Amino acid sequence: MPSPAQRGAVFGDDDARASGWTIEDNEVRLNSGAGIATGDGSVVRRNNVHHNGQLGISPNGTGVLIEDNEIHENNTHGFDAQWEAGGVKAGAIAKLTMWRNNVHDNYGSGDRKST
Repeated sequence: MPSPAQRGAVFGDDDARASGWTIEDNEVRLNSGAGIATGDGSVVRRNNVHHNGQLGISPNGTGVLIEDNEIHENNTHGFDAQWEAGGVKAGAIAKLTMWRNNVHDNYGSGDRKST
């Protein structure tokens, strides 16, 4: 079953949203919605997140770390960038830390291939 909009292929259940997960060294690609959606205390490290239908990474929760990822060419389904689309969109989040990510060539606000 494809991941719907605003949900990640890596997501957890409806309540936990991948809370406490360490997601590292993966290739996350070709999903309908987001590639990865985080929850509280998640670590997203050294992933190649690309060609997802809506978003690369959707961080939510408290105390999320996103570092050393390659996040590129997301929003292949052409979602409205004013709503939620592109490389990364942080929604309901507190204490988000992002380090050394290479975010490029996504289709959304704030990137070189904006729609």
